[in-house]
Amino acid sequence: VDPGDQLSIAIAGRGNRGMLRSASTRTSGYVLTTDIAPTIISLFGIAIPKEMTGLPITSSGDIDFERLDNLEGRYEQVGKRRGAAVAVPILIWLLLTGAAALFTRGRLAPAALKLLCLSAVLLPLVLLLIAAVTPSLAVERAVATVAPVIGGALLLRFLPGYRALAAACLATVAAYGIDMVAGSVLTPRAVIGPNPGLGARFYGIGNELESTLMILTSVGVGALASSWTTLRDPNRAAMAFVAAGLIGTIVFGAGRFGADVGAVIIFPVAAAGAAAIVTGRPGLAWFGGLAALLALLLVGLADIVLGAETHFVRAVLGAGSADSVFAVFSHRLDATLDSFTKPSRLPFTVLALGLALLGYLKRRAVNEWLEGTPALRAGITAAAVTSVVGVVCNDSGALFIQVGALFISVILGYCWAIRAHRSGF
Repeated sequence: VDPGDQLSIAIAGRGNRGMLRSASTRTSGYVLTTDIAPTIISLFGIAIPKEMTGLPITSSGDIDFERLDNLEGRYEQVGKRRGAAVAVPILIWLLLTGAAALFTRGRLAPAALKLLCLSAVLLPLVLLLIAAVTPSLAVERAVATVAPVIGGALLLRFLPGYRALAAACLATVAAYGIDMVAGSVLTPRAVIGPNPGLGARFYGIGNELESTLMILTSVGVGALASSWTTLRDPNRAAMAFVAAGLIGTIVFGAGRFGADVGAVIIFPVAAAGAAAIVTGRPGLAWFGGLAALLALLLVGLADIVLGAETHFVRAVLGAGSADSVFAVFSHRLDATLDSFTKPSRLPFTVLALGLALLGYLKRRAVNEWLEGTPALRAGITAAAVTSVVGVVCNDSGALFIQVGALFISVILGYCWAIRAHRSGF
């Protein structure tokens, strides 16, 4: 049996009737093997040892066999489809963008780059929406390839300049935010959502989405402030960054919807950083760390009061001693370091680091592309720096570099295209 395989389970006995459920997954009909031992121990009235990561299994409601069958089928495919539904469309778009630029001798390069950027930004939104119908692999891949391009083309047709970028970023973030507030209905079923095959997260948002949504929030607010007269005032732009960061922290980090400790850290850091940069006081960016610490304390308090039983409370607040807390953070650091050396991800990590280095070396040219858009520059800078922060506060740090490099690169391509269009390229 592979580690990611799903197995059938049933529990019979007094008080057990209906769909099985545990706080480990918060998904009706889906529990973990690590929940079995705590369930048995709790039945005997014995306290669950802190070394156990599972939680007691409960049952309620009527058994919905059709829903269970659909859920099992979808979860089996989520991890396997990521390459086909995410990497394949992006590769196709890159090839078409390159071909358009090559065969027109650069004439269509700006338009192609803008469309590429908007397609990449809208891809997570399309993958979320299509999860509602549980499509076949062929259908999902086709829709993921075509629908974002159509959406991007429509935005470019009706929204000029940076308004199209702002609309794409904020629409994607808003869609996932609405789903979180509704109880994570679609996100766990989306191929870009939490990967049950890893046996780690079944609710809330995974690290890929965590990084993506933080970047799109920062860039979206920056693009909106750069294209909307009301927000061009630095102080108003700073307030917009802070407000968006606060909303993102509450929605994506609240224990009620599946606490994500990383989101509680990076959303405040990005918001405070962008606000400090846009107002010309980058030295105040350290307030982001203070805001993240306060948010962590509030999440821990909410989890204790509401009995949310998130991994943050169990692993850190329930560690029992300073040595146990240190062991938790040491384990996460080791996992982060391992993420940079996994053979399957190494080529993407090297490419991402190469893009980051290229961006640093070409920073003067990049600043020219962003001339006249201080809010967008602040949003992009904050997103880039916070992606690095995410490396050290998550157990899959390489993903933050990979996702950050991908999105920031295509967004900077959009900025170059806007600049080139205005210069009569």
